[in-house]
Amino acid sequence: MGTIIRYNGISIYYYPGDHNPPHLHVYAGDEEFTISIKERRIDGNALSSTIAIVNKLIDLNIDAIKIEIAKGDRGEKMSIIKNIKIK
Repeated sequence: MGTIIRYNGISIYYYPGDHNPPHLHVYAGDEEFTISIKERRIDGNALSSTIAIVNKLIDLNIDAIKIEIAKGDRGEKMSIIKNIKIK
C-alpha cells in the first residue's frame, strides 16, 4: 500500500496486487471510495465535489501516478507525488 497523493484533506492510495480494474483508493473525511483509473468508475461514498477534484488530480498528474503504480507493482517503495498539479 502506498499513499501517492495528499491534497487538501484528500488522500489517494494505490494497493499493489489489488483486484482489477486498476483503481485508486480515496479517503476524504467521512468519504471512502475507489475510482478506476481508466473508466473512472466510482465505488463507495463520495460527494460529487470530491469526485471532481480527484478526477482533476488524476488527469493532471497521470504520468506521475503511473510511475508510482509501476514502482508498487515491482515491489518498490512508492512515494507521495511532490509538486502535484491541480490547475
